[in-house]
Amino acid sequence: MRSKQVVRGSLRWLPPDEGGLKEPFRLDTWCRPAWIEPGDIHHVASLVITGIEPQQPVSPSVEAYWLAWEKIPGDEWTLRPGDVLAVTNGPRCVAHLTVESVEAAS
Repeated sequence: MRSKQVVRGSLRWLPPDEGGLKEPFRLDTWCRPAWIEPGDIHHVASLVITGIEPQQPVSPSVEAYWLAWEKIPGDEWTLRPGDVLAVTNGPRCVAHLTVESVEAAS
């Protein structure tokens, strides 16, 4: 059976002129659909992100995990250091999370 992965990395918000949010994000936690790059909006899973630095363009130390990790089929959703996740708001990517480390949660 697969184990839940907790990833640590940095989150960079796209500027509005690149499709990012029109106003800075104001919370420290977010749950949104995301895909592993290269990917697209047609192949997403819900990602929980904690440790966001509100209203900052970069949060260097976030943690994240797939919300329903036990229901996501296959190894294609297994994350590795160096992977980049595209975090969405509606159908567009608004931030990138770069995976720096991965741990199995107990």
